[in-house]
Amino acid sequence: MDRLAMAEALPIPEALTHRGGNQVQQVLRIRQVQVVQVVQVVQVVQVVQVVQVVQVVQVVQVQQARRLILDVLPHQTLLVKQVAQLQQI
Repeated sequence: MDRLAMAEALPIPEALTHRGGNQVQQVLRIRQVQVVQVVQVVQVVQVVQVVQVVQVVQVVQVQQARRLILDVLPHQTLLVKQVAQLQQI
């Protein structure tokens, strides 16, 4: 049994002694560090999710721009032909 498990398993009367109190404080410090680590992991996951959303938005914007170009291209070609015809007159 590791020290953390031993300290967590202390009977209440022993935990109230000076030695037991020190062990309980060690457990609390370890648990606090673990909570901070979990919070940090959650924050990293949130950042990754935001990055993924931004990437999806960028892909959608590229697709929309591509569609717009494909929609405008035939009209632009026609306009170029009309200008060329006008210049020949």
